Amino acid sequence: MRGRAILVGTELGLYSYEAGQWTLLGNAKAFGLTSQMVASILIVEEPGRPYQIWFGTEQGIAMLQGNTWTPHPPGPNLPGNVVPRLQATRNPAGETVIWAATEGGLARFERGKWSTFSVASGFPGKIIRSLLAVQTPGAGATLWVGTFGGLARYAPGLWS
Repeated sequence: MRGRAILVGTELGLYSYEAGQWTLLGNAKAFGLTSQMVASILIVEEPGRPYQIWFGTEQGIAMLQGNTWTPHPPGPNLPGNVVPRLQATRNPAGETVIWAATEGGLARFERGKWSTFSVASGFPGKIIRSLLAVQTPGAGATLWVGTFGGLARYAPGLWS
C-alpha cells in the first residue's frame, strides 16, 4: 500500500483496494494479524504521530503503527475472542481511547492499559452488538453501547 488504499476485512483475510485493483494482502498471520479473519478495522490519526490501524479479528486485536505490529490477544484484558467492532473516542485530556466490542463484553484501551466491562461488573449484556461515539469538544466523548441485554451509555467516568 503506497497511497490511500481502502482496506476491507473478510473471512479470507485482509484486502486492499488501490488504483482500481483489489489485492489480497497475503497470509494475515505472516504480517502481524492475530487471525486470518478480519472482522473490523479502525484507523486512528493523531497530529505529529504515525497513524495506527487497529484490526479486530477472531483471535483478538492487532495494531499496526508504522512498521510495528502489536498483538492484543484474548485473555484477561480482552473479554472475548472475536472483535467485530472497534471505536475510537477522546478522553477529556484529548487522548485517544480505543473501545473493542466482543462476545464476552467490552474492553477499553486507554493510556496503554486495558480495562473491561461485563455482566459481572454490572454491564447490561454480555454480547456487544453496536458502538456509537458522540464527541463533545473539550468534554470527552459519550459512548453508546448496544447489547443483547440493553443499552449502556458512558460519559467520561460514568456508566448509565
